[in-house]
Amino acid sequence: MSTDWYPDEEGIIVDGISLGWCQCNAAVTANGAVKVDTATAGNIVVAPAEDFDGVGIAMRAGASSDYIPVLLYGVAKMMLGNACLVGNAVGSGTTAGYVLAIGAYTAAEIDNLHGLNYTGTYEILGKALQGGTTGAEVLVLVAPL
Repeated sequence: MSTDWYPDEEGIIVDGISLGWCQCNAAVTANGAVKVDTATAGNIVVAPAEDFDGVGIAMRAGASSDYIPVLLYGVAKMMLGNACLVGNAVGSGTTAGYVLAIGAYTAAEIDNLHGLNYTGTYEILGKALQGGTTGAEVLVLVAPL
């Protein structure tokens, strides 16, 4: 378990770049990863992310059709859904507020990374700035590829 240097904070620590207002296609939890969802004319639509398809972090909760800001680049405190080393690439988990370490890549995983060839099945949400065990709170540099 890593030392929590921000014990009174949760969610967004440093708001780097956020995308004004995105329309929710389903209920979204604050500090939950979101994915790009079905397009609506004139809007960027997001929905709760599933394993490894998140592209940002919801900066507040929203119901279907609500508009919310989404963090696309910055630092957020997240929970680990599996063991993670400092510097590991992380992706979204299905539980709001959790990230999953992608870890060392096999050749097959490299072929599946969206960040490398834009046709795969893993979206890199960012990098772990701290390591820890499952359930640890760590800082994550949100920087999707």
